[in-house]
Amino acid sequence: MNGRLSGHETLASAGPNALTEAELDFLHKLACTAVAAAVKDPKLLHQLPQYSEEALLRTLAGVDAASLGPSLTRLAGAFVTITNNGRLRGCQGSIAACAPLYSQVLSCAVKSAVADHRFTPCTVEELSELHIGVSVLTEPTPIASHEEYQLGVHGIILKKHGCRAVFLPEVPTEHHFTKEVTLSRLSVKAGLAEGAWREGASFEVFYTQKYGKPMRL
Repeated sequence: MNGRLSGHETLASAGPNALTEAELDFLHKLACTAVAAAVKDPKLLHQLPQYSEEALLRTLAGVDAASLGPSLTRLAGAFVTITNNGRLRGCQGSIAACAPLYSQVLSCAVKSAVADHRFTPCTVEELSELHIGVSVLTEPTPIASHEEYQLGVHGIILKKHGCRAVFLPEVPTEHHFTKEVTLSRLSVKAGLAEGAWREGASFEVFYTQKYGKPMRL
């Protein structure tokens, strides 16, 4: 994902699990806290497995998980995207709803800041220049074919021959991709030929709620 994020943006999805703006803002604050902690203490990345989900929340944010509502403690997939003046600095996440939402955001923020191997780790000097975006995912749903994919509305997962790749909903919009270009780029991202999406591939789609604001220190 290489998009430009600026200012304050919220993209809400419909559904019973949609978060309120206050809840999204809380997740953004958690992400900022985790980014700053990871940048200032490089050992944090390697210490993540030592923490329980509740302990990580207490350690980084001083918050007791028991005080959070069900929307923030439910299992959900999430991504955290970091940019600096429109340049991508890190984007890590999990499609699988395998951990509480607050925990997903904390761990993804740490990894986006210092463990996205496409980029050098974020630095203390650039913290004030960063923009942090949090995307909360719905459970992926299989579709019969790529024709059901709605450009700019759905996130999409392509699978073929044991290879897999994902784009968040905003990727084609930010890059002005057509549907065909989006699917071709997705195929390449999966390590396949550009036209691999045309035959024999399976697809899943999902929605996101995205919330982005400048870094909070």
